[in-house]
Amino acid sequence: MTNETKSKRLLMLAGFALMSLGIFAILEAGRAITRVLAVIGVGVIIAGAVNILLFIRKLNVSKAEPASLGMGIIEVIAGVVILLNRFIADDIVPVIWAVATLYSAVIGFVNAAWLRKSGEKWITPFTHSVVRSVTSLTALFDPFSWGSTVIDIIIGLYMTCYGALWLYISAATLRDADRK
Repeated sequence: MTNETKSKRLLMLAGFALMSLGIFAILEAGRAITRVLAVIGVGVIIAGAVNILLFIRKLNVSKAEPASLGMGIIEVIAGVVILLNRFIADDIVPVIWAVATLYSAVIGFVNAAWLRKSGEKWITPFTHSVVRSVTSLTALFDPFSWGSTVIDIIIGLYMTCYGALWLYISAATLRDADRK
């Protein structure tokens, strides 16, 4: 088995895992953000610990950068704050997502108007902007009751579709490689 085949099979495995996590996020809508924030908190703590260890390791060589130590300490503190306040962050994430999505929807409307004016296909970007604006406005005006559920479902759909795409691409390229 060549390295290319191994990497494509690993990509298929990653695609399957991504699809599984996406389906889990859809089925566990409303609670997935809390779990994702726990993973992010642990990841930030690990990144901070690595920065601190790199600083300590470079201290012997006298190439230590104080910024690395400072960043490591800040990351560890941020990770602990995220872990201890996951439920508060769970309420804030829908509001941040709604504002960011509303902004991108407005930009999408501008893009669709520009495409229409230049005589190109504009219906798909316009429709996409309508859907984004409706979901973001709904989540913005009622974020604490169902905003996080909407985000969980969107994240789940994205992960499922992206995982299916990875599976399809890696399976197709493996099939083509086997034919040669």
